[in-house]
Amino acid sequence: ESKQQYGDVVANITDNVIVETYDDMEDGADDLLDAAKELKDDQNNATKLEEAKNAWIATRAAWEASEGFLFGPVSDLEIDPNIDTWPLDSTGINAILAGTDVINKAYIDQLTGDAGTGLKGFHAIEYILWGSDGNRAAGSFSARELEYLVACAESLKGQAETLLNAWTSGGYADELKSQNGVYASEKAVLIELAQGIRGIAGEV
Repeated sequence: ESKQQYGDVVANITDNVIVETYDDMEDGADDLLDAAKELKDDQNNATKLEEAKNAWIATRAAWEASEGFLFGPVSDLEIDPNIDTWPLDSTGINAILAGTDVINKAYIDQLTGDAGTGLKGFHAIEYILWGSDGNRAAGSFSARELEYLVACAESLKGQAETLLNAWTSGGYADELKSQNGVYASEKAVLIELAQGIRGIAGEV
């Protein structure tokens, strides 16, 4: 068996599925941040709220698509828990909103570990945009909620950029395609890919 018997397949999956999906997620996170900022500046505008929700949905769709390959940087850099911890700690978020801490990206980024990751990421943004009952109306946000929204969106964008860069300029895509570092053989790569699909299928 040649080392690169499935080289074209691995390259296709790496470049046109994995990296492309993370690129879509990073683009989405960028749009979501822009939409969050626009809502913060004009929170009474129902269209701005709808645009922010739609941007969240698009970014979330790319992330969900990526869950068939939750290995490599997304795991090694602990990006998954920092953007997709469930259940959401709504009580903790409400306590922060009721407090006086300065809310910015640095504040959100330092919310880590079991006590912190449930306070940020996709589900925190969802909680602010839709509300606890899913019927949040434009004009109903407090100033601190909007600060929290933008800070969470900034943090999410940072995580998405880190993830994409780890695969591209960081070289993880090349590792997957060349098998001369992390992976000792093409078989090891194929097993990794299959286990990724198996893992999310099992979760579903």
